[in-house]
Amino acid sequence: FACMMDGNQINSVAGVLKSYFRKLNEPLFSEEYFDQFMNITNIRENVEFVMKARDIVRQWSEPHIVVTRYLFSFLNDLSQYSEETQMDPYNIAICFGPNLCPIPEGKDLVQHTNLVNDLIKNFLIFCDDIFHDEIEGPLYIRTDGL
Repeated sequence: FACMMDGNQINSVAGVLKSYFRKLNEPLFSEEYFDQFMNITNIRENVEFVMKARDIVRQWSEPHIVVTRYLFSFLNDLSQYSEETQMDPYNIAICFGPNLCPIPEGKDLVQHTNLVNDLIKNFLIFCDDIFHDEIEGPLYIRTDGL
């Protein structure tokens, strides 16, 4: 991040990343698993949420898990600098949630928008616990600062 001194550069990178995930044929959090994810979003016990999320993620293909693990590790790292960036886990979830977990047609947008944001926020916060299983693939290396 240090090489990007201009805020427009960072916004451009974020825009490209969001656009990439928005244009995928199948979103990371696909419609197939939408109801399962919405059912666990209201779980307030962190350990139970992580366990249920992990159970759903284990149904995905390995490449799908690797990409999602990498993205959420990166976003988690980004959130560590929220004092400088104003991008805490919830703000990141608001920005990326609609692209990562679109609300299927026929679902109530008002009801599900907050649930999707909470889901993405919790995945961001608990990514290391959710993606605990050993799966071969690239790992995001956390930065030492902006």
